[in-house]
Amino acid sequence: MAMLAENSMPSLSWLVLVVIFIILLIVITKALRQSTIFSDQVAFILAICISLLSVLGITRQFGIFNVDVDITANNDKIEPNGLDFILLPYTAMALAILIMLLLLAIAWLIKTKTNSHLYQHTHNEIKRKTTDPQEKLSKPSCTDITPSKKEKRFRNE
Repeated sequence: MAMLAENSMPSLSWLVLVVIFIILLIVITKALRQSTIFSDQVAFILAICISLLSVLGITRQFGIFNVDVDITANNDKIEPNGLDFILLPYTAMALAILIMLLLLAIAWLIKTKTNSHLYQHTHNEIKRKTTDPQEKLSKPSCTDITPSKKEKRFRNE
């Protein structure tokens, strides 16, 4: 049973990395195509390269897979090789894109929940006002009063 759990973990890591690669590929391709410097084919090839470097940087930075590091015998310090330094900007960009997409999704969820609550509240008020005919006769509503031309001009200035 433990053998099955160990074998499923790398496949889950690969699946997560493939999803991250696809998300980054879409976002980077869209950004590069909006620039006027690159043609569509060049933008797509650059997006593939940048996405691959970003995923490679994420795997090396967070140790998802075993990475070769140099251990000196004198003080047992772990010294990363130069590739980690080169991949650092790609890793930072990938993390920034993923975090921003996550924040945008959370903001969208909050906005739709708030809007649906406001819609329900407004809908209940309208329903209550239309069912009470005495209240409608006693108090004029804002829709019955139309502003004059002077008021419209004053508001626009």
